[in-house]
Amino acid sequence: MQAGIEKARSADDSVKEKEKKKAEAQESQEHKALTIP
Repeated sequence: MQAGIEKARSADDSVKEKEKKKAEAQESQEHKALTIP
């Protein structure tokens, strides 16, 4: 039972990590677009 909860938690963390990376990548792309004249 406990193992299932741990697994779900780590999966949730990895999803959050991917979302964070995606958001950061998008921000940096937008930043580049703004700095290029």
